[in-house]
Amino acid sequence: MKTTTNGPQTIGQISMYFKHGDLFLSPEEYQRENAWDLKQKKLLIDSIFTGFDIPKFYLWKIDQRTLSNGYPDGDMKKYYKKLLEKKRLENDEDDPYIYEAVDGQQRIRTILEYMGFTPPNKKCFRGSWLDPFPAMPETPMAKGKKYEQLNVNQKLKFEQYSLSVVVLEDSTIDEIRDMFLRLQNGTPLNAQQKRDAMGSNIGNSVRELAGLSFFTKSVPFPNSASNHNLVAAQMLRLELKNEIASCTSQQLDKIYEHYKKTAIDPAVMGRTKKIIGILGDIFPSNNPHLNQNYALSLYWLLSRILFTYDIPSSEYPKIRSNFEKLDAARMEAMTRGYNKGKDEIYEDLSLAMSRGNLGTEALMKRHEIIGLYLFDNVVLKEIPKLDPKRNFTFEEKLLLYHRSGGKCQLEHNGKVCGRSIDFDDAVVDHIKPHSLGGKTELSNGRIAYNLCNIARGNRNNFDPKKDCHLDDD
Repeated sequence: MKTTTNGPQTIGQISMYFKHGDLFLSPEEYQRENAWDLKQKKLLIDSIFTGFDIPKFYLWKIDQRTLSNGYPDGDMKKYYKKLLEKKRLENDEDDPYIYEAVDGQQRIRTILEYMGFTPPNKKCFRGSWLDPFPAMPETPMAKGKKYEQLNVNQKLKFEQYSLSVVVLEDSTIDEIRDMFLRLQNGTPLNAQQKRDAMGSNIGNSVRELAGLSFFTKSVPFPNSASNHNLVAAQMLRLELKNEIASCTSQQLDKIYEHYKKTAIDPAVMGRTKKIIGILGDIFPSNNPHLNQNYALSLYWLLSRILFTYDIPSSEYPKIRSNFEKLDAARMEAMTRGYNKGKDEIYEDLSLAMSRGNLGTEALMKRHEIIGLYLFDNVVLKEIPKLDPKRNFTFEEKLLLYHRSGGKCQLEHNGKVCGRSIDFDDAVVDHIKPHSLGGKTELSNGRIAYNLCNIARGNRNNFDPKKDCHLDDD
């Protein structure tokens, strides 16, 4: 890694780079989303107008060498490669380059928002983009004016403000992440933001989970402090352990380190996405009751229950309603004061739900209470249990295959499919679907052509000829 100061050094130069799509803010690999409030933004603009010094900016210069030697594979790498090639051809540049903001992106965004710039494309930034805002009223020059209200001389002075810019060249992503973390030692990055900046396989998986609709549409808490990433990481932690386990910051640090280079099992990832997807279906819109601790507990409960039950979507409104009633009753009891002998369950739940209470004992207590209230006493009473034995054995398949004469036994209106099939193309189908309570035993099994079985699903009105497009034998 080498550093120079030959990059953009004025506000005007910075803004032009962004305007033309050559400056990128908040890259997911190590950065955080927009975290400044309006007061912080106004103070920065005030500092520029009054001539106060502001901290250094660190930019990563990315060229073809960077992409070849130090940039992680992914969508941004593909995008940068195409962009640099386009710049080379259109501008006749021998060695085109662009910039990523390593440190100072909050300040850059503030400056650009004040000037009324809009991102040229969504690749250039991450998160929300604010409308232009006025400077602080006491600013001697601006006097509370928006940028568009300034006269020519005022705008020129603002754009010519000199910035201290450090450009990082010939750097790898690991060096950039290390630089970012070192620069943040004196700033309030929280534990999850530091994990996000580490760069790991699990970090990519967590970001994918946090992008699902449950997080973007259902939960009331924002992702400004990586809260979505935190809860998604906790969910993945439980799924990886396959048991109730502590989700403290120390434990998350350990799994991030363990999976830095090791890939997450696709089956684990697929299951986690499935459960979060069901949560999104149960809570299709923003729900004020869904705090971070509840989201984690509901995930684990569903994850365990779906081993035993196939909960139809018709039950989702009942689950949501019971959850809201439980939390409303808890808050009412907490507000008026807990009545001895009557409100112990709400008091226990409040204690287990307290912020930062992520040890194994607290998790078990709230899972127990929520599970009892939402599922055991209400929903699951009306749903038959699934046979814990999900699949037929090889020996059972072989026996049923010979009994069938090597022919598909799926039927419709009393007519058997009868298609001759090889053993390798045969599967054992539950006559009464497993998801509807059918047992995994020989009396409930039959041989089926694998494509017929996939097409049937758990439908009883399945027509093999029509649905599988089978020809008559």
